[in-house]
Amino acid sequence: MSSTLQDRCDDAALELREYAEENGADDAEDYIFELADSHVPIYTADLLQYALDDLTLACTEPEVEPSEKTAVSILTTVIYETILDRLWETLREIQDEEEE
Repeated sequence: MSSTLQDRCDDAALELREYAEENGADDAEDYIFELADSHVPIYTADLLQYALDDLTLACTEPEVEPSEKTAVSILTTVIYETILDRLWETLREIQDEEEE
């Protein structure tokens, strides 16, 4: 497990940069959702540890309604959205760098 959610976001952003270098920024756009999903913890203990480390995760209402309204599904959705936001931000940076 990455030590913090920020570390997990950083790892995903680095992986996106590597993917974009090999395949181009346009292809990276399609890869973002798969990449975000692969960086969300799957174990309940890990999800709860992230919530303990950052209590705002447990208090954040997800933008997308999870299929079940349980603490774990809400945490999963919030973490996914956090990683996804970071990946879109990284993709915009990559695209800006390519334009320069």
